[in-house]
Amino acid sequence: MVRLSFALRPTPQVLAEVAALPRPSLPKVVGREAPRWLVTLRPLGHVPAAIWQPLLDAVRDELAGAAPLPVAFGPSLRRYQQLDLPTLRCDELVATVLEASGPLVPVTHPQLLYPDLVLASGRIPAELTGWRPSTGWTAHEVLLVADRSSPRGTRLERRRADDVRRITFDR
Repeated sequence: MVRLSFALRPTPQVLAEVAALPRPSLPKVVGREAPRWLVTLRPLGHVPAAIWQPLLDAVRDELAGAAPLPVAFGPSLRRYQQLDLPTLRCDELVATVLEASGPLVPVTHPQLLYPDLVLASGRIPAELTGWRPSTGWTAHEVLLVADRSSPRGTRLERRRADDVRRITFDR
């Protein structure tokens, strides 16, 4: 089993702006690699492959007819020993994904979900907070992401439309 999550992927232009943010090399701060710059809507944990398609179907049905979502970032902040770029206007989408996927993957440890893009982890100094990309994007799809990353490197599998694992929700 792999770690799954529902996520948004910013556009290449937004990712280029995020990459241009200053990232000083600091002890005890580990930067997240660009392939992992996703906005997690719902982490699912380790889910058997047999559940993947029913999860996708449930979320697709819930998002049917939804309008594209304009997304922007708030200023970077420290949260749980991470440097995060919080997203704005994603709360309703998070709630929809949670509601649709909950019957198949119940929430066992309720906690607030923050749809953030994580830039780094570790001992984040205060001077790294407050950065903010000036551009946003319009989200047209939700991805189901399988994370097979390890200490040896990042290994994400984004499920594509051909596999019926990309959910497009604009009509």
